[in-house]
Amino acid sequence: MNIIKKTELGKSSIILEKFFEMKLDNTTLKRAIDLGCGSGNDTIYLLKKNYFVTAVDKENDVIDIIKNRISDTSKLKFIIEKFENIKLEENQADLVVSNLSIYFCNPKCFKKFCNEFTKSISPNGYFVGNFLGKEDEWSKDTNRTFVNEKEIKNIFKNFKIIYLNEKKYKKLTAKGNMKFWDVYEVIAKKTITS
Repeated sequence: MNIIKKTELGKSSIILEKFFEMKLDNTTLKRAIDLGCGSGNDTIYLLKKNYFVTAVDKENDVIDIIKNRISDTSKLKFIIEKFENIKLEENQADLVVSNLSIYFCNPKCFKKFCNEFTKSISPNGYFVGNFLGKEDEWSKDTNRTFVNEKEIKNIFKNFKIIYLNEKKYKKLTAKGNMKFWDVYEVIAKKTITS
C-alpha cells in the first residue's frame, strides 16, 4: 500500500488531461469508471469535472485514502476487486479511464477483462488510458499483460481510435527505481455496441 501513498500527491494523468483539452467531453450524464484508481488522482480530477465516478481497485485502503482527499463523496462509489474478477454493467459509463494499471491484469484473463470494460462504455462514450508495450522493462513478468499496437486496435475494434501514441522513456517508478517504460496512450470513442 506504500506505493499508493507515494502517488497520492500526484496530479491527474496526462492522457486524461489531453482528453479534456481536445474538448471531447460531450456527455450530459457524466458517468465515469476509473480502473486501478490508486490514490485517486484521476478520480478526484473527474469529480471536479462534475462526473459520477466508480473508482475500481483491488486494494481496500484506497477508499479511506480517496475519501480523506475530498469533502464531498456523494458522486463517488467504489468497487474493490481484481481486474480478473470484475463485473461491470453494460453501458454504465460515458468514460472509462485507466492510468498505468491495465497491465496488472493476468494474461489468462486479459481478453475477458477487456471485454468487460469495453462493454461498460455506452455508445459514443470513451476509453482514455494507457497500456504497457512489449518493450517495457517489466515485460518479462508473465503474470502481467503487455501489448502491441495491433492488439490495442483489436481491443478497440468497436471504437474509433482518436489518439494512439507510443512513448518510450526512462523514468522513476512509484518505488523510486529508474526503469525503461514503453507506454501506449489511447483515446477511443465507442461507435457500436460490443
